[in-house]
Amino acid sequence: MQLDFNQPDRFRLEYTGEDGARHRPVMIHRGLLGSMERMVALLVERFEGRMPPWLAPRQVVVLPVSERHRDEADKLRVELRENEIRAEVLGAGSLGARIRESRRRRDPYTAVVGDAELENRTVSAVVPASGQRGSVDREVFVRCVLFDVRTRALRPGELG
Repeated sequence: MQLDFNQPDRFRLEYTGEDGARHRPVMIHRGLLGSMERMVALLVERFEGRMPPWLAPRQVVVLPVSERHRDEADKLRVELRENEIRAEVLGAGSLGARIRESRRRRDPYTAVVGDAELENRTVSAVVPASGQRGSVDREVFVRCVLFDVRTRALRPGELG
């Protein structure tokens, strides 16, 4: 519910009061979109732009080191999506530029897939909110992200 002092002016609404004079009313209405905008602004401010994993538009970004790692990165993305985790693969540009893009967008998790990760079925995980980084078993990574999303964790938890 909202008290609206602007709309009555805009529509030149008036009523005649008990004193016989014209008065401008105050509108009371439900403002769903305004409320949504305020809620999103509150969340962005509260979390300093780094949304909790369950609320982030993109929960995991998967970065193949090179084009030959793209298939494995796509498989990881599919596995994450099958678990209802919002994930994308960023393959264009240098690895450094893609890591910077992920940081700029404040993605909760970044998973890098290269030769060592292919060989060991791991991912090089980066969790900017906690400063965690390191090699993590792929299934453990998916399980940890899924846990944080399902429990609506405010910050990403420990990997592994």
